[in-house]
Amino acid sequence: MTHARTFAAGLLLLSPGLALAVPISTHLDGYYVPYSDIDTEAGEVDDGDGYGIKGEFQFIDQAYFTAEYQANTYDDIANVDGDAVDLDLDFIRAGVGYVPFEWPLYGRVEYIHVEGELNDLPADLTADDVDEDGYGVHIGSSGYLLPQLAGYVEVGYVDIGDFGDGLQATGGISYDFSPMVGVFVEYRYMDLSADQLDPEIGEARAGVRFNFGV
Repeated sequence: MTHARTFAAGLLLLSPGLALAVPISTHLDGYYVPYSDIDTEAGEVDDGDGYGIKGEFQFIDQAYFTAEYQANTYDDIANVDGDAVDLDLDFIRAGVGYVPFEWPLYGRVEYIHVEGELNDLPADLTADDVDEDGYGVHIGSSGYLLPQLAGYVEVGYVDIGDFGDGLQATGGISYDFSPMVGVFVEYRYMDLSADQLDPEIGEARAGVRFNFGV
């Protein structure tokens, strides 16, 4: 799929929520990744989980900073000489978002760093670690479905060096138990093109949200 088709498909996904808007808020999320799947040209790894922390921090009326750290572990991705090999994959992201006027659409750009390491390899084998930097450009829409229940969708393009480049899409819902505390669940998908593996990564995330103001 070309990048133009990717963004066109994303806009179609975003369109049903355009009539609703969620104000920018400052919040901090702690979350668990109960499921993460990596599908590559070499095979599929569907036994990943992890954890993360992310947040949004408003600095003017229509703009905010974003930050995220996530660490996933994929167990038994290969068996070498009877030993199971695991993969650790970490992402660090930092960006800035902008909401034009009272529109339900927003735009966001971010820096992305990814590190990957194979664990428990036999002593006579070595493998190159993943250590790549890149960026992402995204558009999204969020809206209230009920007074305390919000939904959101986001689509964009990411380029993370030799790790790959292509589509990233995220969708989720959040529920506020009080003005200060809520929960959220979401799913993020990346479909990347790389010289060798062409990784597709899908992961579910669920966690607690701490709101610090609107």
